[in-house]
Amino acid sequence: MNNFKLLNNIFGWFSFLFALVVYSLTLEPTGSLWDCGEFISAAYGLQVVHPPGAPLFLLIGRFFSLFAGEGHQIAIAVNMVSATTSALCVMFTFWITTYFAQRFIEKQYGSSNTTLNILTVLAGLVAACSLTFTDTFWFSAVEAEVYAASSFFMSFTFWAILKWERVSDKPFANKWLVFIGYIVGLAIGVHLLNLLVIPAIVLVYYFKKYPYSLKGLIIAIGVGFVLLFLVQLVIIPGIPTLAAKFDFYFVNSMGMGFNTGVIFFLVALVVVVVGGIYYTHIKGKVMWNTILLSFAFMLVGYSSYFMVVIRSQANTPIDMNNPENPLNLVYYLNREQYGDRPLLNGPHFMTQIYSVEKTEDNYIKGDSKYEVAGYDVDIKYDPNNLMFFPRIYDSNDETHKVGYKEWANIREGQKPTMKHNLAFFWKYQMNYMYWRYFFWNFAGRQNDDQSLRKTHIDVFNGNWITGIKPIDAQLVGPQSNMPDSVKNNPSRNTYYLLPFILGILGLAAQIKGDKNGSLINGILFLVTGLILIIYLNPPPYEPRERDYVFVGSFQVFCTWIGLGVIGLYDLLQKKVSKNLALGAAAAIGLIGGPTILGAQNWDDHDRSGRYMSTDFARNYLKSCKPNAVLFTNGDNDTYPLWYMQNVEKFRTDVRVVNLSLLNASDYVESLREAQYDSEPFKLTFTSKQLWPGTRDRVMYYAGNSVVKNPNQYFDLKQIMQFIANDKDPRTKMMNRGGQSESFLPTKKFFIPVDKQKALAAGLVRPEFADRIVDQIRFEIPTEGLTRSSLVMLDVIANNFYERPVYFTTTTATETYAGLIEYFQLDGLTYHLVPIRTPLTQEAMRMRDYGFIDYDKMFAQLVDSFTWGGMENGKMWVDDKMRLVPRVMRGTYIRTAREMVYMERKQQAIDLLKACEKNIPHENLTYDGSLIEMAEVYYLAGAKAEAGAVLDKVSKECLDWVVYLKQYKLKDYPGAQDKIAYNNYILNEIPKLCEKYGDKDKASEIAQKIAAVGAP
Repeated sequence: MNNFKLLNNIFGWFSFLFALVVYSLTLEPTGSLWDCGEFISAAYGLQVVHPPGAPLFLLIGRFFSLFAGEGHQIAIAVNMVSATTSALCVMFTFWITTYFAQRFIEKQYGSSNTTLNILTVLAGLVAACSLTFTDTFWFSAVEAEVYAASSFFMSFTFWAILKWERVSDKPFANKWLVFIGYIVGLAIGVHLLNLLVIPAIVLVYYFKKYPYSLKGLIIAIGVGFVLLFLVQLVIIPGIPTLAAKFDFYFVNSMGMGFNTGVIFFLVALVVVVVGGIYYTHIKGKVMWNTILLSFAFMLVGYSSYFMVVIRSQANTPIDMNNPENPLNLVYYLNREQYGDRPLLNGPHFMTQIYSVEKTEDNYIKGDSKYEVAGYDVDIKYDPNNLMFFPRIYDSNDETHKVGYKEWANIREGQKPTMKHNLAFFWKYQMNYMYWRYFFWNFAGRQNDDQSLRKTHIDVFNGNWITGIKPIDAQLVGPQSNMPDSVKNNPSRNTYYLLPFILGILGLAAQIKGDKNGSLINGILFLVTGLILIIYLNPPPYEPRERDYVFVGSFQVFCTWIGLGVIGLYDLLQKKVSKNLALGAAAAIGLIGGPTILGAQNWDDHDRSGRYMSTDFARNYLKSCKPNAVLFTNGDNDTYPLWYMQNVEKFRTDVRVVNLSLLNASDYVESLREAQYDSEPFKLTFTSKQLWPGTRDRVMYYAGNSVVKNPNQYFDLKQIMQFIANDKDPRTKMMNRGGQSESFLPTKKFFIPVDKQKALAAGLVRPEFADRIVDQIRFEIPTEGLTRSSLVMLDVIANNFYERPVYFTTTTATETYAGLIEYFQLDGLTYHLVPIRTPLTQEAMRMRDYGFIDYDKMFAQLVDSFTWGGMENGKMWVDDKMRLVPRVMRGTYIRTAREMVYMERKQQAIDLLKACEKNIPHENLTYDGSLIEMAEVYYLAGAKAEAGAVLDKVSKECLDWVVYLKQYKLKDYPGAQDKIAYNNYILNEIPKLCEKYGDKDKASEIAQKIAAVGAP
């Protein structure tokens, strides 16, 4: 036994080192997309990330960063937190698997021997190494996100209860239960997914302490879920809520200072808990003593959230929701900005609102007490149109409503029924949002393109496949004659169902040989997978794939893959010698699990040379003049910019303002403060005038008494002053609720232009001085202003000459507030300038906004910008990373076209060649913009270069046509769109060649088109 213990420990640590080497070799060397830039920035500076925060992850990240140098080395250090915690998770998965393998062997074979010890270790290795290479787990392991650390805490907690199970009858065994309480408390400071292990912990306790019965099993599972909801919904939000209530009473009722009530509550809590521990100890109440000790240690772990409050009080540059006082902390922890989703009873998306009732006032910290700032409302729906288990509930988002109709097959005007509700639940939530992700990891993945079709029929993007052609043909259509871009796509991974079959074999073996163990693993698998999807109740069309949420269930399945080796051996040893059975089980397990997963997944999970997100963020900042304000909108615009400024300290004079965050009053307050080299902004509105509940939305009222001529334009700054005026009754209107509120008297504004100031500020170069207008006239396209739009216009009105105004080119058009005609395309940004460029329908369709300073653009695109490694040869560019390169390719082409018109043809050719070098075809496959590139080459007289581009485009289109001809369009409606698109491109190519006199190329491509029978 001692020999096995040593062997078990050695190979457990080996699995850790193996995984750590894999993740270190494939680690992203800088900040990736989504939250990674935010987390790296916040870890390095101990700042406050989006709700509900991850203070322990940030503290660990800060510790790792202490061993780094500067710049992207800090990113590597924080990314290594994920690599290290993922490797630790792999190690604990090894030990969890060997634990269940030992249970199986003890029950099936009575005692162990050398062969069975080797078999046990093999099971652990297959499970651990399979997890190492699984798609979802590997993705999270090489970037600075919390899900890797969360997976570690989940496996660590589960391993700890299994350690308790082995020694539960020995003295001091309950220390493991106290330790689990501490781990759970720590894990709260990373992510709440770790709490999902609680029902499995209760089952381990039940099976060890009580004889099995169906009734006992049901009660144990029920207790597990009660404990889960007790921790998540009572303890985590309840303690800060009680502290906030005490503080509110002490401050507002007793006139004491802020935080007095918090201190009183915390002292009282410590006294009560310590007193309870002491009392139960001296009275010999072991169970209650263990419970109180576990609770106390959970609170110790949970105390990492003090970091959030402390750092928020320092007003760090990233200070989401400003949780510096107890009331704000409760709002932060409860994630109130994201709203709620109904679970057991609620409306469907067509249910009418019955009434909106005020519930309670909200408060915000004032000068000497907490002051009212808006109120909560309770939306009442028509009680006759509520349904049990509502899945199709969201009436606020038009995209969601379209999705409900498509997935549940609800015809226009048809009232949703429970049948529709369950259809959506099964097709979308269960199949598309869980089982699809599951099979990505254990059967195969078609590609990493997230489907953007507003229908569930999309056989070309994001599906699961197997690599077995007859099966895949049933799943996604024909598998022969695939285009090279499909067949050789690095994210096309096929495992031939081998990991899945091994896992099912392992599950079957555990059910047969260790029923209780299979129930423990089974409940953990369900809670972290199917039950979790029920609780989350996701609406259709997420902005990104959400497979990382369910990684806990994939970890459990990897345990079953490892146990599949045991199941194989158990079957084979009855037919052949034990040594041969061991060898065969080992070979099949290692090849069918980690080997095929690693071989297939390496190329699209290796991010070791990729700097794209931060290089593009650098390009954004390079596009801006000194002391600029850069308005962004999405996570992938904003967080890499935060990283560049907070970590690499690049262009800290530019203030990045996220328009979606600007709806929050605390974020508006940050504009009044200096950040690094960026000075505060001048604003019309005071802090209180933008508190929650005040000017959340300023509506336009046509026919008001203030505006006599509806065609008149008004000074933007004066309109801001009008909206901010709380003394003049003419600035107020009565809303539908009978309350007086500020209103927007006009939708037409102007910004007066001082030409000398504009030139002196560098807004316009002297050679363009004759194009400067007297006023920037614009009309907002909406019927009112959100707080975000209001503050954005206020920033522009009051800081136009001192702070050059920029928008990212990837921001949605509606966020530009009607200013498009005054844009100048500067690199990756639109610069607001006093030069009008009339907007044509073609420009609107192509998003070709504003005019171009050609010399500046040429210098940026050819000499200044960096390209994240794309320019160095073939590298994998995933679907979200492709957005900016596609925009930049269009920018290259547009700039080159304009240069041709200015008779600067050689520069246009140089520009297009730089585009092909920096954004090579193999890293960003063809689209319609390449036709435009070929045309510009023709216009510039570069016939050979144009022909080379058209050869690439025509080959890709012809490959698709050949492939798509195999589809039966009635069975695959989505194929029709692709056929039409490729045929359109193919029809345009010969016309383009003929237009510019390239008859040989036209004839050559026409012959190829005819050869495949394309129309």
